[in-house]
Amino acid sequence: MKKGESQRIYWQQWLTANGAKNGGTSRRELITSSAAIRISPDAAKAKDVTQLLRKTLNLSSLSSQKDSAAELDAMVLVGTLYSLPNDYVQFEHNMMLARAQSTSSSASVTTISSTQAEPFHVVKTLKPEDNPLSMRDKMMDHLRRLQHLAPSGRSNISPKFQWFFVPSSQPSTPPSPIPSCIDLDGYCTSMEEEEYGSDDESLESDTKLGGTADASQDDMSDSKALSILNALSLVGLKEDECEDPSHVNGSQGFNTMKPRMKELRRFVQMTQSQSTCILPVSGYLLKQSHVDRHVWRRVYCVLTDDHLWFVTRVPYSTTRTFPQVAKKHGRISLERALLLEPNKEYASSPLYRIPNGFEVVSAKGTSHVFRAPSLAVQMHWIQALSNKITESFENSLMSHAELIVADESSARNKRLSTLAVDPLWTEIEADPQHIDSSIASVLQLGMDVAEYREQCRHIQASVPARSPVVVSSEASGRPRKADASREPIDAATKQLVQATWDMATKLLSKATNVAMEIQKISDTKQLSRSLEVLCRHVDYVITGQHRQSNGGRQKENGPNREYSSDPPPMDLFDLLLAELQSIVGGNTMSC
Repeated sequence: MKKGESQRIYWQQWLTANGAKNGGTSRRELITSSAAIRISPDAAKAKDVTQLLRKTLNLSSLSSQKDSAAELDAMVLVGTLYSLPNDYVQFEHNMMLARAQSTSSSASVTTISSTQAEPFHVVKTLKPEDNPLSMRDKMMDHLRRLQHLAPSGRSNISPKFQWFFVPSSQPSTPPSPIPSCIDLDGYCTSMEEEEYGSDDESLESDTKLGGTADASQDDMSDSKALSILNALSLVGLKEDECEDPSHVNGSQGFNTMKPRMKELRRFVQMTQSQSTCILPVSGYLLKQSHVDRHVWRRVYCVLTDDHLWFVTRVPYSTTRTFPQVAKKHGRISLERALLLEPNKEYASSPLYRIPNGFEVVSAKGTSHVFRAPSLAVQMHWIQALSNKITESFENSLMSHAELIVADESSARNKRLSTLAVDPLWTEIEADPQHIDSSIASVLQLGMDVAEYREQCRHIQASVPARSPVVVSSEASGRPRKADASREPIDAATKQLVQATWDMATKLLSKATNVAMEIQKISDTKQLSRSLEVLCRHVDYVITGQHRQSNGGRQKENGPNREYSSDPPPMDLFDLLLAELQSIVGGNTMSC
């Protein structure tokens, strides 16, 4: 067996277990400690190292868990490069400010970019069965490739490696003084290809982008989008180059630029949303990766009225790329989103162990965890997000109300079509240019009946329902039937009920006239027996009196409709209308 290699393992911990004891925020002040461990290149596994470190730090042992999704102790490898080009890590925001400052006439303004390249960290969380030294060799090859693809023009500094130990925390154990993340100065990314596709909620489909369909975004031509980007000082190409940008990537052609053009349109949309927002908030935050929870990438965040946008860095290239925009413009919808902040009552939760962290959970259940550079910045973002989420929820209520109105209008039109048009559609479709007058009269009557039914529907929704209720008598202990009378209705509803009765009276008169018109066309001396019976029935329901054959009325003890608070039946005219439709349609109902 080969002789093991001595490796130093680091861990960060808060200066005190709880800053509240000192009345301050010392809990957020981190110190770094380390221990030397000899690792065998053949037999050692990551889980062996974490178990040894847990015993060395006198941490309580983990309870046996069968849940594969349970949080485990982590061994994290961090490889750092110090000799990358100064512009290796750039953001659109920095590029715009630097360009604006370089063209400023003020001599006192300095550029925002640093003259020295910041450390570039590649983070890899080992699986329990991974061999630490083998993973270190893979990390070395990866860092060497990065150095080769991005020459700095100066002597290369050898990559530096650091091992970190991040213990898990369980609800049954005391709060750990070690945070659940690693605080590093510089830019961090993963060892694999940056998995922006699985990390962002721009991942909700582009069916709605700032209230417009994605198709409308595609209406923006690529040359127009490029011109906008050029005006924002992110490309710097000439106008004739903007008209035919396919030459920029040579043989790869325009298809390779399609994803970049999509991000360009998203950048324009984000900028427009930011300009129309009353109180936009923006700044740099660290966003946790969904694949490796110890990878925290720096992103530029923009909070608009309905979304939280986060923008990744601009991909580095030794040649002029087309266009120079971020690889991903992610966005999180704030509609029905949930904002979580650290709470000392849940000290064992991973969020509480993240310095200056907060979490946004979208309506789809996707979690997005962010870290702020300071406590003040954290509280500022939490307050701003809380306000925007509340406003977005209130705006969504208005959208839902509009949707309800649209659905009700659609349902009303469908009911009207089913009642008045569909029974006569065959006759209408046969000769739409020459519709018989009787068909037109019955069609108009059907539309009036549909309007009458809608008013009855409105009254039913306004007037309390009359239904017997069984209650228990406290004196006898036996059930009794309560009074089935309806609760008193207000004056406005009474007027509406009376107006509906008046509408029914006029509608009956119109139906009688239509029936008489059909009688003249058919050369019959009197109405069919079925029509006569139906008309008399409707007349009795309205007046409470029987109409005799000589035109007089026989008085009944029915209610006086002028003072009745009961609305007329919704289906009062349904049978009469169906009979008329059947007659003009050529399929007279048998009596």
